[in-house]
Amino acid sequence: MNPGGGGNDLYNQIGPGFAAFVVVFLLALAIWLLVRSMNGHLRRVRYREAAEQQAQRERNERSENSGSRELSEFSELNELNELNEPREQDGRRPQTGSGRQE
Repeated sequence: MNPGGGGNDLYNQIGPGFAAFVVVFLLALAIWLLVRSMNGHLRRVRYREAAEQQAQRERNERSENSGSRELSEFSELNELNELNEPREQDGRRPQTGSGRQE
């Protein structure tokens, strides 16, 4: 069965033409430009994420270092407070607070 009609060779002679070629070429060019732009944006996002992660790691390292320094200062102060606290003769701390005496 010939879709162009019975015995008519007009169907075989008509093609998409130059206009269809130009349309397909422009669509392909637009897709190529969009993909290229998308890759550039994704590359920038990845770079920013890597830079933010590096900055976060550096902040964490600084806080850990300062945290350990603060912890050692706190433990030194705690030891000094324990030395200065009043003690009973048997070494126990005197009981203070809202505890009931029976």
